[in-house]
Amino acid sequence: MTGKVWIDIEGTRITDGEREPVKETASGEYYKRNGKHYIIGSRDGGFLKRMKLAENSLTIIRNDAGSQMVFEKGEKSRVFYDTPGGSLTLEIRTHRFGWREGEDCLDITMEYSLYHGDSRISDSSMKVRIYPQQEP
Repeated sequence: MTGKVWIDIEGTRITDGEREPVKETASGEYYKRNGKHYIIGSRDGGFLKRMKLAENSLTIIRNDAGSQMVFEKGEKSRVFYDTPGGSLTLEIRTHRFGWREGEDCLDITMEYSLYHGDSRISDSSMKVRIYPQQEP
């Protein structure tokens, strides 16, 4: 699998006991280099996010928020968000992370929590599927 792909993201975010579904679909470009998978997603011709999938981690760089999120099972990472009220530092605690490469797709699953200081903000689960766009 190389070239033009579809990126489907589905998940659930739980904040203050409220479940919120998360769903996003975008087109993108996929390539593999030095054993790592790279996906560049776009919507309406603009850069949406870049993803780098390595053996034990997924890094997502979001253009609109100017942030980098790293998911690695059992690890903690920090993400910095710029908001109108100033910069916000959050901690990502990844509880579960896994992926598999099929003949014509990549499936990534993860569960994680976001913290601000010692306070848990949300618990989330996410599934990402990358698959080729069909030729016309």
